Amino acid sequence: MDKLLVATLLKRWGISPGSVTPDILDALVNALAVSNVLEKKVSLTALQIQNGFSFPIELLPAPGVGKAIEIMNQVVKFNFGSVSFTSTDMNCSIKTAAKPQMDYTGMNRGDNDFVSLTKNQGTDNMVENQSYIAQMDSDSLVGDSTIDIYLAYRIVTLA
Repeated sequence: MDKLLVATLLKRWGISPGSVTPDILDALVNALAVSNVLEKKVSLTALQIQNGFSFPIELLPAPGVGKAIEIMNQVVKFNFGSVSFTSTDMNCSIKTAAKPQMDYTGMNRGDNDFVSLTKNQGTDNMVENQSYIAQMDSDSLVGDSTIDIYLAYRIVTLA
């Protein structure tokens, strides 16, 4: 969403764009940009989770040259089966990033769980044209639960 489009919307709403301060105009641009948020549900099988260290699971494909994935929110629904996994953590990150964007602990739990994850703060967690993956902290020989991951994200164009 650019400033020209926001100015056009202001005019349509009967507001003179000149009467809006630059910081409010920037805030409107940023607020309206949130409408570019995409959503996706990814369901992980027990076999994917068991082998999720050796074979990371692609949650979102690479967006293309000049673009990057920004995760806005991630919700995890852990659906307990009857046998717990031996792995304990699931790290979700941009494929070649130095740090994960989100972590889910409790893979070895013995009950259901439904949680909104907190985004890890810091640097080195975004990379251009790389997929978003889930990787377990170890492979698990046992476990029969499944996981549903609900992603809210946007594709950032690097220009």
